[in-house]
Amino acid sequence: PPLYDGYVVGSDQTWNPFVANSPEAFFLPFVKNGLKKGSYAPSLAVKSLPEKKKEEYRKKLYDFSFLSCRELDGARLLSDIIQKEVKCVLDPTLLLNAKDWEKYCKYEIPKEPYILIYMLGEKLEHRKAIKKIQELTKWKIISIPAVYLEMGNDDYEKVWGGPEEFLSLIKGASLVCTDSFHGIMFSINFQRNFYAFCKNIDSEESSENSRLYSALNIFGLSNRIIHNMDNLDIEKFIKIKCIEKNIKINQLANELNMSRQL
Repeated sequence: PPLYDGYVVGSDQTWNPFVANSPEAFFLPFVKNGLKKGSYAPSLAVKSLPEKKKEEYRKKLYDFSFLSCRELDGARLLSDIIQKEVKCVLDPTLLLNAKDWEKYCKYEIPKEPYILIYMLGEKLEHRKAIKKIQELTKWKIISIPAVYLEMGNDDYEKVWGGPEEFLSLIKGASLVCTDSFHGIMFSINFQRNFYAFCKNIDSEESSENSRLYSALNIFGLSNRIIHNMDNLDIEKFIKIKCIEKNIKINQLANELNMSRQL
């Protein structure tokens, strides 16, 4: 491999033991000769590991110079495994503020209010909840299709695109409905109102959901997760200034944490 002074791994689910067989490269085994290696915001996306996996992670991480994790649960789990402090840090997309991201928002969005749908799961009850929101707001729906339930829905206006369309549509939305972690992170960064949905069973304990709860708890926004599909109150919108303040506080904490470790 190329020779550097240090190597850093991160972030999205790189250390999730159930994703793509937990590829060895994500644990930087190719870094030799005592060179510094560390992690920035890897995601485990689980709240616990079997003892066999704990021992495996202990061996893979013993020589890391610094460790951090994107979720509080993951940080505690890693800390328990290696018996060292592991910092909980922001998702990397939040290390840039909204103005930094705006330079990529070049897709022309509608002038009238719209609900943006970006869903990776295929739960019908989530679509029923979104339909109820649409009926209450009278806003049109725009979707970035990722699954068949959006691809085959002629009631939605569809936008096929990449990062430019994705960022632009979130920034301009009156409301974002998503089960995507980064759909939520960009909604927070752009200070958009949003509802979060859990892709799997609606439980904080499930591996797929723990990272969502952990991230939203950091910003005091766990109330944005829809639990009861029959009791929606769309008027309970986020206090925008509170989000902005939380982001700035967490960015400062990140800088302090990482500078101490490095």
